[in-house]
Amino acid sequence: MIFNWEFYLLKNLDLNNFITEDEVLNHFYNFGIFEQRLYCDISIFFNWQVYLKLNIDLINIDNELDAWKHFLYYGKSEKRNINYKEILYNYCI
Repeated sequence: MIFNWEFYLLKNLDLNNFITEDEVLNHFYNFGIFEQRLYCDISIFFNWQVYLKLNIDLINIDNELDAWKHFLYYGKSEKRNINYKEILYNYCI
């Protein structure tokens, strides 16, 4: 998991009293992970529409933010398909 503490702090304005990276990380591990808060920005390599097409059981998801959250909290550990072939082709990685 790549945790971006500055991103987390900026996206969660209720945490404006947290100052240090350790405080923010502590909040994430004690609360944010269970609240499924975003902890990193949407990757330029993540195509949410392709993700949903390849994972047809995700019929309740209809937007990029929810698709990204699903991938971060479930899809990654479930090794769901995000079409790496398309990524490699489009971005020449």
